[in-house]
Amino acid sequence: MGRANRTPPPAEVVDVALNSRQLRFIAAYLQGLREGTPCATTAYLSAGYRASRESAHASASRLLASEPVQQLVRPAAQAIEAARLQQVRGLEAMRDQIMEQYGSAPVHTE
Repeated sequence: MGRANRTPPPAEVVDVALNSRQLRFIAAYLQGLREGTPCATTAYLSAGYRASRESAHASASRLLASEPVQQLVRPAAQAIEAARLQQVRGLEAMRDQIMEQYGSAPVHTE
């Protein structure tokens, strides 16, 4: 009975040691990516790091490029992109269906 609700383990378990600021940076970066406005500098500053905008940009770029961060960001970013592509395909299919149904009908405006 309980087996039906179990989630299978991920194919690859990532074992990385990150501190709480780094994890907050990842969460803020992925939130921006999901919303379509990824900005590593903004994520870096919102994670609690204190730096000038220029220094934050350089530090955020280095942090984002680090292997431990990439091990977490890469699969999530791929999943976000796949979901975005699926949404676009659904909208394109809906557009095509509307065009087939109403494409030649005159548009009434009043």
